[in-house]
Amino acid sequence: MGGRVWGGVILGASLLALGVVGCSGGRAGEEVHLRPVRVQKVVRVAPEVSRVFSGYALASVESRLSFKVPGTLKEIPVKVGDFLDEGALVAALDDRDYRLRVQEAEAGLDQARAQARNASLSYERARRLWENDNISKSDLDRARAAWESSTAQVTSIEKKRDLANRQLGYTRLVSPVAGSVTMVLADENENTGAGVPVAILASGRRVEVHVDIPEVMISGIRGGQRVAVRFAAMGERPFPAVVYEVGTAATGFAATYPVTLRLVDEVRQVLPGMAAEVTFRFPGRRGERFLVPSHVVGQDASGPFLYAAEPDGEGTATIRRLPVAVGALTGRGLEIFSGLTGDEWVVTAGMSRLSEGMRVLLKVQEAP
Repeated sequence: MGGRVWGGVILGASLLALGVVGCSGGRAGEEVHLRPVRVQKVVRVAPEVSRVFSGYALASVESRLSFKVPGTLKEIPVKVGDFLDEGALVAALDDRDYRLRVQEAEAGLDQARAQARNASLSYERARRLWENDNISKSDLDRARAAWESSTAQVTSIEKKRDLANRQLGYTRLVSPVAGSVTMVLADENENTGAGVPVAILASGRRVEVHVDIPEVMISGIRGGQRVAVRFAAMGERPFPAVVYEVGTAATGFAATYPVTLRLVDEVRQVLPGMAAEVTFRFPGRRGERFLVPSHVVGQDASGPFLYAAEPDGEGTATIRRLPVAVGALTGRGLEIFSGLTGDEWVVTAGMSRLSEGMRVLLKVQEAP
């Protein structure tokens, strides 16, 4: 009987020891199998913001060439792409009607001059007769009035002749400056009116670029500001430019404002109409600014937050939940304006089921 009792005591003690060992082994396993997370160092950026806007090139001077008189187009010797020197012929009208007007004015002028000579001689005869008391004063006055009237008639017809000659000259449309023809708007044998454009001439030594800027950005743009312009047809080469004009009224239904830039250097390869991308630099907010991957920022009732890992030097870390203030989403990541110091390692993968104070294994990831 005593042997059985001692055997039961020994068996119970053995089972109790095994239970203790099993429990301690389970805790050790929990300590070893920590959750792995991937982390990345936050990126500190310069306190300014770059924005890219689309635009197009245009000539610094674009002239819509037209005749000052109406008529039928007789000749258009130019075509799109031609480079014209100053004074080169752009188009010509049928000038036969205008030549007839000149001839008519010249004939009228000859007649008026003959009448004026007659009136002058009559006045001289009347003056001599009046001096000898052979005619009355009223006869002398009539002779003098006829002479003065004929002289004025000559002056009037001379003006008409000059105007007819000028209108005849207007039948030839010439280039006012050197430039390239960007568009021809009429064909030969068409009737055209005064002031109706026949061709468009692009001139000016420096190309301009037009862009539309949103209302939230227009206050940060000023005249003389330096920007970089890239043209799709010219590869990735940037061309320096300055802001030349800043519009003060929105265009169309969109809340955008027109801004005109002028290239610093003369670039003959850039043609009007080429697509352009303009990079503006705006001052950022005061204080430091950081970039993190956009997917690491969460949102709850208390606002945006992210998880950061505090390394302990042994490949493990403690999780901290940090409230942050976010800015704009850029091509390099999401802007963070407050809540970070720049020394944090943000968790970029394995964020599910994380909580404040949790210990994790670190897997470092390089920032892009």
